[in-house]
Amino acid sequence: MKTTVKLNDTEMELAMKISCMRYGSNRLAGIRNGKVGNQSDFETEFIGMCGEIAFCRMFNIYPDLTIVAGGNPYDCLLGGTRIDVKTTHWLNGKLLSKAKNEYPEIDVFALVVGEPASMEFTFVGWQTYKELRMKKNISEQFKGSYALPQDKLETPEKLLAYVM
Repeated sequence: MKTTVKLNDTEMELAMKISCMRYGSNRLAGIRNGKVGNQSDFETEFIGMCGEIAFCRMFNIYPDLTIVAGGNPYDCLLGGTRIDVKTTHWLNGKLLSKAKNEYPEIDVFALVVGEPASMEFTFVGWQTYKELRMKKNISEQFKGSYALPQDKLETPEKLLAYVM
């Protein structure tokens, strides 16, 4: 399985358009972005959409392209498994999930690392909802979010076996 992809110009344009529409829809509806860093809300939407498209291309599936305030809690379906793709530009970035929200519709969280400027994105690992959202994984460094470093994630190669 290829775990790094370089998005093409069309995929980058799609990510830009979808993230612009989601940004507008969510802000108009008063929905706040769940970002942890100091980047703009739009940057969070854009890098997230890039990561979703890259992840889905790796598995030959489609991302959820819904433009509805709040949208789906998961980003794609793989073998019936509901996956939330988290994307960061930090090479050693952690898999994060906001502790104050519950996500019963999500089965798996996947971590993608990449930078829109290079258009390259790498799927570095994943973890089940249950394993990530254990009390011992709450990190004050990330505003009380659940956080797992990459060495605590399941390898990308194990995801297909898990979902099938």
